Amino acid sequence: MDDFSERLKYTRESKKEIEDNWTQQYVAEQIGVARSTYTAYERGTKQPSLDTVNALADLLDVSVDYLLGRTEKTRYPYYQSAPGQSLEAFYEDRNISVDERAYLEEELEKYRRLKQQWKPTPDETPKKG
Repeated sequence: MDDFSERLKYTRESKKEIEDNWTQQYVAEQIGVARSTYTAYERGTKQPSLDTVNALADLLDVSVDYLLGRTEKTRYPYYQSAPGQSLEAFYEDRNISVDERAYLEEELEKYRRLKQQWKPTPDETPKKG
């Protein structure tokens, strides 16, 4: 897991150069572990669970494959629809079944509701250096 600990530390420190709040303590709080546990992840003396790796990737805005050293790409490109292109074309281009489409739309709606619930108010938004 050397790649993991090195990439974890590098990614956090890169974010810290832009925003001071990206300390080990901050990341630990965001993923729900003790700072000493998170520090052990960065040192490579402790391995996180798969759920924690996923939470770290989401928080740091990188792919799990990048954190695990499986790719050099920090994120996977996604295909954006051309302006005016419908969801119908998106589904068709990807050969998505009716069941898969219904599932994706349901999950997207859940995500949008959660996003609205947890949208920070202006006084909760972190301030940049």
